[in-house]
Amino acid sequence: MVGEKLNVRSLQSAILRILASVRHQHKFNLLGKGNAEGDLERQLGIRFEPEQRHIAAVALAELEAAGLIRPTYEDLIAPDLWFAITDQGRAVLERGSVDALDEALGRSTEPTQKKELEQKFKILFSASQAVDDFAEWISDEESFGPVAVIFVDIDHFKALNTAHTET
Repeated sequence: MVGEKLNVRSLQSAILRILASVRHQHKFNLLGKGNAEGDLERQLGIRFEPEQRHIAAVALAELEAAGLIRPTYEDLIAPDLWFAITDQGRAVLERGSVDALDEALGRSTEPTQKKELEQKFKILFSASQAVDDFAEWISDEESFGPVAVIFVDIDHFKALNTAHTET
């Protein structure tokens, strides 16, 4: 994977491979946190930039939502941050194809859907991406419908962010 562009799909395959090789893994040991290197980076032989770490978190969240991985709830301090691969995740990994992963995630392989998904998640991460996304959305309001932006100032958000992760 060194030298090739990281995307959600490739990271999901790598996450499944790692979780298939261990009993369970802590989210931040897998993905890393801050500047700390995670097992995913070590397996891929790269160092994540902040945006790549965010894409890895999105990949993990999608795997969990699809039932390919699950929280183990075995830790008293952070029970929802320990993950294990499910039988469904192992079956997808054994089939070994990108199509099997896309099918399990309910994802079309059409490039436009992939672009739209990545744009939606990047908007949470990058203000410059948001400007491009909004320009595209309002240029074709008929396809996307009305666009609204809500900014919320939440006191003590760090506790919520820490409890439920950045994504």
